Amino acid sequence: QTLLHFLGQTSQRWLLVYDNADQIEPGQLLPYLPRTGNGHVLITSRNPNYGGVGQVLELGLFTLDEAVRFLFQRRGAEVQRGSAEWAEAERLARELGRLPLALEHAAAYVLARGSSYAAYHRLFTERQDDLWQRAKKPERYHATITTTWELAFDQVKQTPGALELLNLCCFLDPEGIPLALIRQVAGLETSDFLKKSDVLLAQIVSDELALEDALGALRRYSLMQRTADELTLHRLVQAVARSRMDEKLNQNWLETALELVLRSWPFQSRQMETWEVSKTLLPQLISVADLANAQKVETERTATLNSHIDFYIDFFGNKQAALPFSQRALAIREKALGPDHPDTARSLNNLGSLMQAIGDLAAALPYFTRALAIREKVLGPDHPSTAESLNNLAALLQDLGKPTAARPYYERALAISEKALGPDHLTTATYLNNLSYLLRTIGELTAARSYLERALAIVEKTLGIDHPTTARSLNSLGNLQQDMGNLTAARLYYERALTICENTLGHDHPDIAIYLNNLGNLMQDMGNLTTAKQYYEHALAIDEKALGPNHPDTASDLNNLGFLLQSMGNPTAAQTYLERALIMRQKIFGPEHPIIAQSLNNLGGLLQDSGDLAAARSFFKRAFAIREKALGLDHPDTALCLNNLSTLAYYEGDYAEAARLMRQALAIYEKRLGPDHPDTVTSRNSLAAIEKKGSS
Repeated sequence: QTLLHFLGQTSQRWLLVYDNADQIEPGQLLPYLPRTGNGHVLITSRNPNYGGVGQVLELGLFTLDEAVRFLFQRRGAEVQRGSAEWAEAERLARELGRLPLALEHAAAYVLARGSSYAAYHRLFTERQDDLWQRAKKPERYHATITTTWELAFDQVKQTPGALELLNLCCFLDPEGIPLALIRQVAGLETSDFLKKSDVLLAQIVSDELALEDALGALRRYSLMQRTADELTLHRLVQAVARSRMDEKLNQNWLETALELVLRSWPFQSRQMETWEVSKTLLPQLISVADLANAQKVETERTATLNSHIDFYIDFFGNKQAALPFSQRALAIREKALGPDHPDTARSLNNLGSLMQAIGDLAAALPYFTRALAIREKVLGPDHPSTAESLNNLAALLQDLGKPTAARPYYERALAISEKALGPDHLTTATYLNNLSYLLRTIGELTAARSYLERALAIVEKTLGIDHPTTARSLNSLGNLQQDMGNLTAARLYYERALTICENTLGHDHPDIAIYLNNLGNLMQDMGNLTTAKQYYEHALAIDEKALGPNHPDTASDLNNLGFLLQSMGNPTAAQTYLERALIMRQKIFGPEHPIIAQSLNNLGGLLQDSGDLAAARSFFKRAFAIREKALGLDHPDTALCLNNLSTLAYYEGDYAEAARLMRQALAIYEKRLGPDHPDTVTSRNSLAAIEKKGSS
């Protein structure tokens, strides 16, 4: 009281500091605050409840730039932004969560030992606990990272469930833990795996007042922040809390977190209402999966967790990001269940599909082959899972340019599905779509249309008219209508598919690029080259970002743009795109794949237009040889190669050879496409022109 009286009376300026007022509530401190006087009061506390006492100045984390500058200023060093040393300091600052005290520990360690931030980062990753034990108290500060939070941990123990809640959150993603997920712990109370501490937490979250008390205690000591819907905590708080656990307790809470996220995971690819909540929960699954992987927890439950993550990320188009989770799931199942277990076959199948989507077809084949062998042996030849393996193997063989080998696998898969699942099942629709695509590629368009229309009817009835799977069926019908020469009908299918996909999957999904490319192809066929170019460029931008620069779809985008630029009279730019596409495709598929023939034909056409007929002939002949071997002599794509060779012979003045080649192409078109197809009509007219020129 004497001090307060003096401060109220003196004319001198003064500052009164109450330091570390963590355990004192604002009401307890109010009697000790001066009411008048020529000064200020500064209260430092981790207790967030002082907002009613005065103006709050929250001391948050450094920005990334501030953190890096602090690291170098602490060493007395000047480092150029953008240098390798600056980049390493940024990585360390991110790892330390931009927490000033943690950055001080790092700087002091490096300064004392003449080390580098790269070396400290490596040690921190590998031996975090040892580094903290060696940490010294900073000058003018009384505690280290560990001792700072140890005191807080001891305090929150006094509130039932608070420490248990913190322990659980230490295995979840700290950037935003949904409170709704925490409340799901109540549903785990009767499960077999819950230990005593877990049961206490389950009881706490079942009682709203008790949960609020636990959250309040954690917030009071700055161990956790909360909004109405989420909890956040610092990564180093998590790390220190985990380091306090013995091996048994750590395993217990990891298992609890694992069970919690698995039971809460709602994602169903065909139920769009599950997508948004799954997006929110995904970081929690990844956090648990990464910690389980680091601790070598290899059980069927962790395999399932990795499979969930793989499937979700893959579904939304990020194939490369999905790959490590798919590989983890397979490795765990082979070890935990054995090499011939049906679930191991499922992981083989999933990884094969992912490798195929990435473009590594050779790597995908042994995964599919092994999965099929396991399923036929263990589940039987007529099981739906066996049909899935048959279908996937067929799709891969088709991608490898072996449609004849693929067809019986597709047909067998469809027969199994119709019998085991029913003629109107979505899986049956998938196999109908796939078989239709194969029939389209080998020129059996009427049969292909019948399968596609049946598949679309199933999908619309089951999933609705605005589902991404419906969009894919519409897109396939658009492809077929375009092949049959019905361009107006094709456009309607493509545009409807694009609209559905944009509304459901977003504007940067790889499926968008497929529909944009198809619209570009159609616009080109209709003579609207400027619009076609816009579609192609948009598709290329999406695929380069989503799939990478060495993916088959990116190569197709380059090929489409090159072919279009040639049609628009820009041969130099066209050749650049076409050569990039050819090099990329040869790297991905090998030199004899039918798709290589497309690039060769396009480059041959460009060279022909440029007057280099000898080089053009070399490309055209190689394209013909590839397609004749892979597709057969009477395939429409082989006929296109004959057409190109005929045109070249015509330019060279060899009208007899040009007519012979065009007759051969025309016979194929009439047989495969019918007498009224645009390609048939074009070939017939070209033959008439050649014969007229030859007789003049």
